[in-house]
Parts: sequence; structure tokens; C-alpha cells
Amino acid sequence: MSDTQDEEDDGGWAGFYEKTRGRPTRAPFAEAVSLAEQRQGGPGMAADIGCGDGAETHALLKRGWRVLAVDSEPAAARFVGAEVDADDAPRLQVLTASFDVMVLPALDFAWAGMALPFSGPAGFTPAWQRILAALEPGGCFAGHFFGPNDSWATPEPELAIHDAVALRALLAGFDIVVFNEREWDGPSGGGPKHWHLFEVAAFR
Repeated sequence: MSDTQDEEDDGGWAGFYEKTRGRPTRAPFAEAVSLAEQRQGGPGMAADIGCGDGAETHALLKRGWRVLAVDSEPAAARFVGAEVDADDAPRLQVLTASFDVMVLPALDFAWAGMALPFSGPAGFTPAWQRILAALEPGGCFAGHFFGPNDSWATPEPELAIHDAVALRALLAGFDIVVFNEREWDGPSGGGPKHWHLFEVAAFR
């Protein structure tokens, strides 16, 4: 699901994926992929960056997309592959790699749900540059970013943190169609925390 987060909670990432198996896709995935299909005339090539338990990968395949599912955790590849129907399997590739070194094809849709912040302050920029280089004109990026009020935004954060101004600068030149900022107290894989999350969808 993520790039570098500690695996010790809940039996590691495999245990987390087992607990979340069958979950619905996360917002703003459904809205973003529908808009991408409308603007582009149908499904094309997508990447699920930080594919984790594979919910969004499977949803893309069911809609007819070709998908590259990327995660640094080997457990993610096992979960994604185990849940794919035989009819969808030819349109799926799985890559186990860190986000800052992943090799992406030309993309019409890039989904990074609860993922890119875990590339860390040093890894975020090269990961983002790889996404930008792969995204075709008219392609859509959608995903999540953590804000400065999040419990994980410590004085020396292990995660890449962005406020609203920094995010809009990051998306300069994009047509932003979703930009939701949310804060709430709730559970996480490591226990209760305060969440500060941005949901973003934008077109090149």
C-alpha cells in the first residue's frame, strides 16, 4: 500500500491487506476514473501506484483498463495477482519497486491512493517527476497527500507533507477537478490518529 511505512503493526503489510480485502475504492478514485474515460473516450493505460491490496487495480481492470500495479511491498504483488480474473489477467502487469525508481509506461491515468507521502521527503520529488514524465497530455492524476496537521507530520517527518499552497503549486498547469481537504480523528493501521488529508484529481 505504501512505499516505506513500518510493517510491524497488524502482522505487517500482508496482515493489513488481509484485513482490508474487499474494501470499496477510496475517494476520489471513482470520480476521477469516470472523468478520465469521458475525456479520453474510454479506458487506456493506467498505473496504480502503491497498489496495496489491489482494490483500485481490480476496479480499473473491470472497467477495461490496462494496468501497471506498483508497490515496494512483495505482499502487494501476491494480493493483486491472487484476486485477478483470468479474463483480466492479460491486461495486468505488476511491478515491485520503490516509487522513486519505478519505471512507468506512457499513462492516461495515474492513481496514487494513500501512497506518495510514504516515499518520504527525499523520495517524493523523483517519484513525482516520474509520474509527470509518464502522464500523457490530457491524462489524469488522482490520489492523496498528507497535510501539516496530520499526526504523522512530525518535526522530522518520515512522510512527504504538503499544505494546500504547496499542492496547488505542485499541480500548476493542471486542470484541477477535485481538491478536497479533510481533517478528522480516526483509526489507522498503527492505531488512532488525527488525519489531515487532501484528495486530488487533475488533468494535464
